[in-house]
Amino acid sequence: KLDTDTRRLPALPGPLSCKVGPTDIAELLLFIHRTQRTGVVTIRYERWAGRLFISRGEVVHCRAGKKTGDEAMMTLLRIEGGTLHFSEEAVRVKRSVKRPTFQYIEEALQDVVES
Repeated sequence: KLDTDTRRLPALPGPLSCKVGPTDIAELLLFIHRTQRTGVVTIRYERWAGRLFISRGEVVHCRAGKKTGDEAMMTLLRIEGGTLHFSEEAVRVKRSVKRPTFQYIEEALQDVVES
């Protein structure tokens, strides 16, 4: 079941929309981090959805199904399949992600190398 904050905002074609491969989410976050973008990444996989809220290149809030924060972040970084959409927009959410974005990216890419 989709949670309410992702159900209302479908991933529509826009600035960036694509299918998700093994490292695509980490690579997208690396690009967003390096270019200091602000916006929302929506990831849809089967009947499930997650969102990353990004401010000036740093993920500040993350939701994956019923998970939030750090646990949700690692869940989303490990997804392979589905689609993602990035939309540049203002982000006004309470911070739930504790570590710097680059640490999550490194961890996710290391997991791919080790598997």
